Amino acid sequence: MPAGMIALLAVVSLANLLDLGSGLCASSSHVEVGAARAVAVPHDAVPGYVVTSVDFLGQRLELEHDCSANVNISGRFDVLPNGDVVLLATVHDLIGKKFRLFVRNVIEAESWIDGLVMRIENGNRMVRFLHQSYHGHILENSLPMTRVQGLEGLVARVPDITVTSLRYAIIDGPSELFELETGHDGLVRVKSRMPLDYEVESQYMLLIAAGVRGGLLEPALARIWIHVINVNDNAPVMDSPTYHVVVRRKFPARRNILTVSATDADNDRVIYRIENHEQHFGIHRKNGSIFLRRSGHRLTLDRYQLRVFAVDSGGKHSQTSVVYVTVVGRGLRRRTVERARRELRPLKQIEIQESVIGDILDLDNEYYEVFALKEPAPKFLEVQPMTGTVSLRQGEKFDYETQREINFTVVITRADDPACE
Repeated sequence: MPAGMIALLAVVSLANLLDLGSGLCASSSHVEVGAARAVAVPHDAVPGYVVTSVDFLGQRLELEHDCSANVNISGRFDVLPNGDVVLLATVHDLIGKKFRLFVRNVIEAESWIDGLVMRIENGNRMVRFLHQSYHGHILENSLPMTRVQGLEGLVARVPDITVTSLRYAIIDGPSELFELETGHDGLVRVKSRMPLDYEVESQYMLLIAAGVRGGLLEPALARIWIHVINVNDNAPVMDSPTYHVVVRRKFPARRNILTVSATDADNDRVIYRIENHEQHFGIHRKNGSIFLRRSGHRLTLDRYQLRVFAVDSGGKHSQTSVVYVTVVGRGLRRRTVERARRELRPLKQIEIQESVIGDILDLDNEYYEVFALKEPAPKFLEVQPMTGTVSLRQGEKFDYETQREINFTVVITRADDPACE
């Protein structure tokens, strides 16, 4: 670093400050004050100007001024929660004045004070950047020595003094990743030393200084925020290469049976797709939920292997995952044969007492089956459509002497497939 840069962090000893701790207000006089830092403030600085910063470790910060100062500085400065000491009001009336500020740091049971010696100087005779902070951007994976864009106005000046050249240096931040280059026009360019990865770090902050050769003027500081622009260089990754699910043939159409998921390192939105057996199974594009397109009894196989994958907004595909589907329950063919046989002989034969009233028979039923008496049916009987319970109608009763045997047929229909009886 050039000799002129050393003045940037100049430390003034306690002796030179004439007993720095003696000026503290009574509330903080018992706190030990370390070495103070000299800070130059331009007289034409506007409210919001960042005067300096103290190291922030998560502590609580409070700003106090020198109670013995003979200048009115009350309400002109404050410290932000991040450690920045900022200007709250103009100080042009204090040009040439020097006074002290104290930043109290409190964290748990420990506390300390950072001392600052403020000098209000003629801003036209100071090295100054056009702005205190700049924002640039660079695409991730850019080649080494690629220029950071958006920093075209990065330059420092001394308004009232003709300076042949200024020297610039990175004094804080990842200097191993970036370097400065000064062009013939005097403008500063920031270049990357190596490709950057958005997934590792999405932004960086550099603190750069501009100073005059020989250290005749105090260097100026500027913060450079460099944002890494995400490039779609990662394909989605399925959370698992395989999934297993059991499907019962009594499951209705549109029933969700499983949800798959994927992640994308680029934080892109992903959609899900299924490669095969689309006549039986579907997948919700947005949430990865796999569902039955048809009711389970229409599945003709006992096992299926579905191939599913994710696609990001840039069109990159994940590796395919396999969903193993095991189908259990009676199949459609067996149901059809059994029901055909039932039309040829009685489903059940029971004996009941003549005095019985109400329910007389409960048929086996499955979810989504509907029951009805086949015509012509006895007028004194009825069947509950959803449960298959056969009973006497209200007010009716059996008469052994009139009718000793009653024959009737119950038709069972799938609610999700009216053609299946």
